[in-house]
Amino acid sequence: MNSIRLIAMDMDGTLLNSRQELSAGNIAALRAAEEKGVKLAICSGRPAGDTSMFAVTHGFDRMAILSMNGGYCLDRPFGTPYADYAIERDTAMQCFQWFREYPLLWLATSPLAEPAR
Repeated sequence: MNSIRLIAMDMDGTLLNSRQELSAGNIAALRAAEEKGVKLAICSGRPAGDTSMFAVTHGFDRMAILSMNGGYCLDRPFGTPYADYAIERDTAMQCFQWFREYPLLWLATSPLAEPAR
């Protein structure tokens, strides 16, 4: 029996190289793990659409997508969300006001928006 049941990995600085590419060695290792029944999951701060596109492009159509630092999670690329954690509108507006005061890079999504594909 395989003792490893899940490989959860970050993308930037972990799974991807400095050119934002997935190496042939990593692809082979992930495919071998998947063939042994190991569940794969990408855990990223990136939006679900970006992360899903990356997984699909590399042939991982069953990989779970834990995006927005766990705030929006899909059972597979472009799949059904099983977790969607959003902050209240008033809190978000207060944050946006604060963000404008500092030179920050930030990303926000709306539960009313269609997911990126």
